[in-house]
This record gives sequence, structure tokens and C-alpha cells, in this order.
Amino acid sequence: MDNKDTKTILHALNTFPKAFFVWGIVDQRPQRPVEMEERLKREFPFLSQFTFLNRNNFTQYCKRSLKGIVIKDYTHWEYNSFEKEVPTWQLVDDSSIQPTAGFLLSKCAEIGLNCDSFLASRKNSSEKHNFDRIQILLDLYKNGTQRLSALGHMSAEWDSTGKCRHVAKLAEAELIEHTTFCSRENHIGYQWIEGKNPDEVCYDYPGDRKDKYRIAINRIVRILSTSHRAMSPCELAR
Repeated sequence: MDNKDTKTILHALNTFPKAFFVWGIVDQRPQRPVEMEERLKREFPFLSQFTFLNRNNFTQYCKRSLKGIVIKDYTHWEYNSFEKEVPTWQLVDDSSIQPTAGFLLSKCAEIGLNCDSFLASRKNSSEKHNFDRIQILLDLYKNGTQRLSALGHMSAEWDSTGKCRHVAKLAEAELIEHTTFCSRENHIGYQWIEGKNPDEVCYDYPGDRKDKYRIAINRIVRILSTSHRAMSPCELAR
């Protein structure tokens, strides 16, 4: 059995479509992309309306995002007296992958959350980020409210900014309540004053780079005026 570690699996399942694809379409039998699309139409006809669930995207998932948990092979396909070698994909022999995908889908649906709202889904994101964020959730679930500095034991590689970003992402997804800030910022938070009008903020700036200053201030105003809690500088800088 080719067991994959949790970091690899979570990194592959970092968006809702990919988690569904692994849970409901691809399995440990070799399939051509066209067969995957046919299976979607046959077993999940109500999802056919979503045009991004198609053979081309299934191929891209297997070639890129899921390459750590799928195996590529080839088969010969005959059509109108012609024979062509075409690629097939299947899951590696690891019985934990599909249950993990199913659990992720059910929990996200239960709380109305998308996978990529708390997992690292950007192109160059690290596998380790997802594991660290899950560890934060587990630690807070087991031990209750903690200061941000107490989370450092999970990873010796975390710096203060890295911790803040992980916690801010989870807070943005409303999975945790973010009430502390890193020691480097002296636990300072900023909150919009209730009743103040965002349209009355002055953007005048006498120096150079006036446009960049105006854009930055406008963004901070927009974030704070729509938030109901204090926010740290690293949250506002993301």
C-alpha cells in the first residue's frame, strides 16, 4: 500500500471540486478522462450543470494538483478501426484518501464553508500550511482559548508573521475567533468606530506616491468598516 501523509492529501484536496472529484469520480481503477465525465453524468446528473466539472479539468487535476495521490498509465483505445494510446489515471493504493475527501466535503457542507476558504489553495502554496492550520484547530479544540505565542510548539519554523497569517485565515473563515495578536505587534488591534461614515475618510497626502497611499487607505477603510472585531496589522496587510 502506497500510504500518503496527511500533508500531501490535504494539499491535494484544497478546493471543493477537487475534494468531490477524489471522493466521487476517480478511484483505484484506471479511467480515461472521458470515462470520468461519463461517470459524473451517470451518477451525479444534477452536477452536470456546473461546466467546470468536465474531462478537461479532470485531466488538469490529475496532471497538476492531484499528482501526489494519483497514478498515470496508458491504455489503447479503438475507434472506427483506429487504435490510439491514451492516458488513464487512478488513485494510489491508500484507503485513507477517499474517506478524508468525503469527511472534508460533509463537514464543509455542514457548516457552509468552502475548502479553499481555510486551506492553502494558491498555486505556490506549501503542503505544510494546511497541516499547520489543522493543527491549530485541533489544539484550540483540545485546549480552549490560547495566546498566539502558545501555538509555536507546533512548528519550529513558524515566525510571528507566519503564525498571524494562519490564524487570520482561520478567523476569516469564521472557524475561530481571533482575539490575540503576535507579540511583535504588542497585541495592538484596530477596530472601526461604530457610526462613522467610511465615505468621509480624508485621503489627502502631500508627499509622493499619492495614488498608492490612497489605494492602501481605501482598502484598510473597506476592511475595518465591514468587520465587527479588532484586526491586527498583519491581517490588514495581507
